[in-house]
Amino acid sequence: MVMLLILLMYGQAYASTGQDFFVSVEDGGTALYYYPVTDPNTFGQRVLIDDTLEGVGGEKIELADFNNDGRSDILLMGGSNTYIYYQGANIKFVKTDIIYDLVLDDFGGLSPEAGDFNNDGLQDFIYVDKMPLTEKIFIALNNGNGSFSGYVLDTVGPIWGYTVSSGDFNEDGNLDILEQPYPTGGTIVDAPIYLRAGNGDGTFAGRTDVFHANYLIGTKPLIADFDNDNHLDVIVGGDDDGDPGQAFLFRGNGDGTFTSAGEAYDSSLLEWGGDQWNHTSNNAYDFDRDGDKDVLLIGQDLDSVPNGNLVLIMENQGDGTFVGPLSVPDLSTGLVSFVGPGSNAVESINILSDGTWKSYDSLQPGWEAADFDDSNWRNAYAPYPNYSQPTDLISETNAVFMWDYPAADIPSGTNGPDEAFFRKTFNISVDPSNIINATVSVVADDDFDFYVNGIHVYEDWDGIIGFPNVPYVIDIKPYLVQGKNVLAMYASDSYGIYEWALVDATIEFDFPKKVPVKTTGKIKTYNWKSDIDRAEFSMKGVKDIDTAAKYAEEYGAPVTFHFGAPGEEPIYSFSAADGDFLNVQKNKMYFRTPSDDLRVTCRFQKEICSVRIRHSNFDGDVLDALLTGDMTVTLGVGDTKYTETGEWKQYNSRSGKLTEYKK
Repeated sequence: MVMLLILLMYGQAYASTGQDFFVSVEDGGTALYYYPVTDPNTFGQRVLIDDTLEGVGGEKIELADFNNDGRSDILLMGGSNTYIYYQGANIKFVKTDIIYDLVLDDFGGLSPEAGDFNNDGLQDFIYVDKMPLTEKIFIALNNGNGSFSGYVLDTVGPIWGYTVSSGDFNEDGNLDILEQPYPTGGTIVDAPIYLRAGNGDGTFAGRTDVFHANYLIGTKPLIADFDNDNHLDVIVGGDDDGDPGQAFLFRGNGDGTFTSAGEAYDSSLLEWGGDQWNHTSNNAYDFDRDGDKDVLLIGQDLDSVPNGNLVLIMENQGDGTFVGPLSVPDLSTGLVSFVGPGSNAVESINILSDGTWKSYDSLQPGWEAADFDDSNWRNAYAPYPNYSQPTDLISETNAVFMWDYPAADIPSGTNGPDEAFFRKTFNISVDPSNIINATVSVVADDDFDFYVNGIHVYEDWDGIIGFPNVPYVIDIKPYLVQGKNVLAMYASDSYGIYEWALVDATIEFDFPKKVPVKTTGKIKTYNWKSDIDRAEFSMKGVKDIDTAAKYAEEYGAPVTFHFGAPGEEPIYSFSAADGDFLNVQKNKMYFRTPSDDLRVTCRFQKEICSVRIRHSNFDGDVLDALLTGDMTVTLGVGDTKYTETGEWKQYNSRSGKLTEYKK
């Protein structure tokens, strides 16, 4: 019997044009590597991050953007230490000791799971502190300055293992915790799965037994919407006893309950027992880019087990059923864990001379301009005349020689046209202010002119026939724009013998940490309607909301809610004086109308005030009319007032998800 505690990396969905990646622990738990996702079911060349680890297992790492800079960082729990590898530009990670007021035992933390558990816009994490036959569940809340504060949520045991996962299973807008115990060191029957509902402030309700797994549990539960019904589902299983590699799907109902759907997949052809092939890491990711979550599994790295180091993909058919396993090539055979996906912001664009450039052999008016139509041009002939790596000209380049060649035969390198015109179109999706460096190395045999977006930026006409020029490095940053960009080049062999052109351009980006900025309120009108049972209004730009809330409690300062169109008589309006001022606690203020037909909860967290409206006696039509239009919230003390009008986000009463939004 091999007991496994499995890491699920539930990647963050950032608004980034960066590349997804996975992180592996290899070489007996001593090395950490980065694997980019390059194509469907394909990973690129691995990059070493750290080779000084001390026997780290697969259940000890997690990926999340802990400093809100748009890049996924790496959380690693090893022994009594915890580290965050903060990701910088160009796949550079900086290892930093984490600062928090929780002490790990020598066994170290296990099963870390990141998420915003107190709804303050920062990534927190939960984990299990592994001790002999006893486990503590810890909550670590992100302070936004590189430190964390936390507390012990619960102590469980006697137990052989415990894992925690997270998701909004009851769809109330708060992250919940799903807990899986490993009650014994042997064969398991009737193992419980527990749910703790999140309160949205970093605290949780008591655990409830949501379903039992009457078979072996070997991995951390895998969380995703596998059947595309907009509810989170759970896959459990994959132990090495019983039917090794067998896993089962429980479909989420959207209310914190689950329905068994039977076997999801079986990653092993073996049908019974012992230390056979199973998986130590599982990941939900759309590997084949068809719109549903597939499952990637990592073998448990046992030399005595057939295929013990394989990486396998179970391909989702879109309804929570899977086919496979399919093996993944080009990965190390010594994986201890393999987790992802993470994301990075745009790091760099590398543009190389190759067969994707457009080329022509005669001058056309405006050929160098960004808006020139080159659809009738050919693709450049590359490598020209045959493959040769020109690293003697540009060190470590992957570019190849190119030229225009209109003939149908094979070029010799001397029989092409004497002049060639080249164009390369590419896109920059971000503001050019994020560009930190943009250079191009250019060389041709013999002469050339170089253009960026129609602007002539460099020329080399040395008149030396038959001898290659040295490469020139040109700064092109001032000429780049957001959106479409075009590099253009004219090259001539000076009517000599040989002809070729070589280009290697790199555009590097950096994204500073996002800092909330105070903004002034502006009148805006948002109309909406839905079968809702709650609505949420975000008031941004309130800098000192904690102080204002404190004054409101002590001095009864007015907090006014106005429903209706701007400049018109409000459909409904009330302030703290109109109802019972319930309390201010943990940056929350509670109100209710005298008739108790409408309740308002204000939750203040840094610079965002979320106002939740709950109704009791209104039917859908009346509530739609009540909340149609504009809402203004005024909060203040004396001459200091904050007034903001902003957007409604309405929620469907069944799923709790945004259903319609019209500006």
